[in-house]
Amino acid sequence: MPQDNPITIQAYRQGEIDGGWLPEPYLSILEQDGAEVLVNEADLWPDGEFVTTHVLVNTDFLAENPEVVDAFLQAHVESVDYVNENSEQARDEVAAFLNEATGEELEPEALASAWDRLTFTNDPLASTLFANAEHAEAVGVARPDRGHRGHLRPRPVERHPRRERRKAGVDLMSTGVMSNGVVAAQSPAPSAEAVRIRGVSKDFGHGKDHTVALHDVDLDVAEREFLCIVGASGCGKSTLLNLVAGLDQPSAGSVETNGHRVAFMFQEASLFPWLTVNRNVELALKLRKVPKADRADRVAELLELVRLGGRGNRRPHELSGGMRQRAALARVLAQDADVLLMDEPFAALDAMTRDTMHDEIERIWTEVGLTILFVTHNVREAVRLSDRTILMESGPGRVKSQYRIDLPRPRHQDDAAAAELSGQLTHELKAEVARHVA
Repeated sequence: MPQDNPITIQAYRQGEIDGGWLPEPYLSILEQDGAEVLVNEADLWPDGEFVTTHVLVNTDFLAENPEVVDAFLQAHVESVDYVNENSEQARDEVAAFLNEATGEELEPEALASAWDRLTFTNDPLASTLFANAEHAEAVGVARPDRGHRGHLRPRPVERHPRRERRKAGVDLMSTGVMSNGVVAAQSPAPSAEAVRIRGVSKDFGHGKDHTVALHDVDLDVAEREFLCIVGASGCGKSTLLNLVAGLDQPSAGSVETNGHRVAFMFQEASLFPWLTVNRNVELALKLRKVPKADRADRVAELLELVRLGGRGNRRPHELSGGMRQRAALARVLAQDADVLLMDEPFAALDAMTRDTMHDEIERIWTEVGLTILFVTHNVREAVRLSDRTILMESGPGRVKSQYRIDLPRPRHQDDAAAAELSGQLTHELKAEVARHVA
């Protein structure tokens, strides 16, 4: 939710949001309030360096007013030199200016932390400018202009020693969730149940807007079980996954994962478009604080596992839809989770690619030993993949019936026995949809 940084600070303090992406000094202010750092944007850029401010000059203006541009650049160079040669004095002067401009005094600890994270330099950081241009091209907001790129090259300048950076960004507090990411939990405790849901209800809104999404849901999911959840739109399937993930809390009842680590994979791949596949997967390892020396080998292993070996240097826009979902799956697996929540992850894929992904997820589930909760509208998909399929009823959502899928693996959704089970489940689902519509 884009908003002014001071408003983000206020919303966080009032408990309206769990975290955000903030520049300095706002990050340091939140750290003083107890927020935990999660991601440093510098880790996403070449050599850990990125430009926070760009100065753009119209060429016509430059031609007509060269002395103005020259004076501006000279003042910038002199200011940077002054800051680096008189760091503490410059910091105090900035604090006084901010106090006068905003009417609020910045806490000394927050100012010191923010100041230590900044580097003042006259180096144009051309590598970052090139990366900016490439990322803009990758997401389709700029056209390639290779003819001019060779005119800009990084030039060596005397650099002041870089101050050690701590990771920047704000933790999502109790859950630590990222897109296609992990919900942090303790190491698994011995249990025959990976997930235990008892008497769970979930309400939204108040008064005339009050809605009961789930009511009195009981459900156990065994370790290493592949469970599919089907039901009409609005029956609470995704809400149930959100509760298991810890993204939301039940209005009544309890959800227990018995210390298992839980990861969430969405319908969209949600890969960072400016990062390569390698860097997307590596980012998940960074969040787990895996030592840098160990990351490359682990990334290679995960990409081989999802059959993306040799494609790690590609960016998401260079991959097919199925490959992007494989990359997203690799990033989820990098979280070393025991329980994988999948909310219609293959719904946007064409039929042939989806069938291939069924084979892949079944293979990975078997090799890794995952517990999977898989939401789908596709009854044939549920029978193709699951050990057990749950049918949800609507208004409010609750478990209506369960189907044990005791068919040998590997399966194909057109097998006679699978087709027969699919027909039974489809008949019951259609009746439920008809009841809900009526």
